[in-house]
Amino acid sequence: MHDSTVERKAEALFRGTVALCDLANRHVVPILVGMVAKTDHEEAVVGTYYRMHFWMLSLAKLDYPSHFQTVLNATRAIYELLVDLKLLVSDVSLAEKYHDFSFVARFSAAKKFIDHLDADPTYVLPAKPEKRRTFISDPANQKKFDDLRQKHWGKDKKGNLITPHHWSGLDFAVRCAKIGPTEARRYRDIYSQCSWFVHSGSAGIDGLSPDGLLAAFGWGHSQIQDMFAEGTEILCRTQHLFTANAELREQLELARVAAGMFL
Repeated sequence: MHDSTVERKAEALFRGTVALCDLANRHVVPILVGMVAKTDHEEAVVGTYYRMHFWMLSLAKLDYPSHFQTVLNATRAIYELLVDLKLLVSDVSLAEKYHDFSFVARFSAAKKFIDHLDADPTYVLPAKPEKRRTFISDPANQKKFDDLRQKHWGKDKKGNLITPHHWSGLDFAVRCAKIGPTEARRYRDIYSQCSWFVHSGSAGIDGLSPDGLLAAFGWGHSQIQDMFAEGTEILCRTQHLFTANAELREQLELARVAAGMFL
């Protein structure tokens, strides 16, 4: 049995997420879908926003307190995507690095898997080569892997080509600091709490009552709404959607405060 005040607030916050998702469904995504001949930079920006929106579509269906872990996972994911969005809109030239990272990350993952198999004395090579082995054995792919790493991320102090964990080549704390002090403070404020519900261990739930977990559910929704509204504003401003729909800015502001209407 939950405290009625905590339960009512959590329900209101969930409804706020639904309102923002509905705004994107009806007034933002249809315009994006209609965009033609997008530049590489527009593809990167719009694609990042789409991923934020896909999270919102899932969250709008998960209305039980037992979904608190998924909500906190989504909070962290949406935050990372928002930071990507901010980096991309700050520098058009980053789009090439953003897109090229996909090949580098996939090649690196395939190579690590094959290297692991080759180091395992119990592994028996199949008659038909594993697809990832074929992929990394292709000289053209090997050259592309090296060329892209050299072009975008260079070499480390030992002279080895860098294989980045993120397309920017920066860890998340540095990415946030690069955006500015406000983002760096938000990172320190919420990221650890989100990560507790992504990784194994008891840090997120140890000693918490059922009402505490319900509060975590609501807290995650409140953070998600702030970040998705911010991402939507950035997307609409940089892609000129406010110009395409003169009422969109007001609709966004109404959706941003929707949770308060349900309290």
